[in-house]
Amino acid sequence: MSDCPAEDEIAFMLIIPHTTTVRRTRWEFVCVKSFLKRGVFHLQQIQSVSLNRLETELAALMSDELRALRETVGGNY
Repeated sequence: MSDCPAEDEIAFMLIIPHTTTVRRTRWEFVCVKSFLKRGVFHLQQIQSVSLNRLETELAALMSDELRALRETVGGNY
């Protein structure tokens, strides 16, 4: 988590798209969430989105999921 933006800065959040089209590449991250269909998060499509464009938070990664994500992303570079 980064610092909160100053009043004259835009607040962003990183978004990782989820897909049900599984190709079994090194860029796919498996993280089961009860509200999503079976699939993977696609690490080649990480995007930053302005917080004011988001309407509802569906979920956040738990600390063990975030740690696994960092290991996966770190291993791909």
